[in-house]
Amino acid sequence: MTLAELQTAVDTWIREHGGYWGKFEILARLLSHEDILAAIAYGAEAGRERIIPVPTERVALGSSSMEISGGAARSCCGTQGTTFSGSSSK
Repeated sequence: MTLAELQTAVDTWIREHGGYWGKFEILARLLSHEDILAAIAYGAEAGRERIIPVPTERVALGSSSMEISGGAARSCCGTQGTTFSGSSSK
């Protein structure tokens, strides 16, 4: 029996006894119940929105104080400073 004939015989037997499994069926057979729950929990945590609190009162930074309002920092001299954002990165 040649390799090609053997492959054909095995393929025929597999198809007669239920066929090939899909890629997700194979993965489900390899993973335990705990593995699946851990993957779901990880995905839920990774997709969770992060909220970063931004103070709205006067904050002393070094030798000068800055007032934080409207999402931007303004120094005591009135020039525009660093912008603080409460948005999250996903």
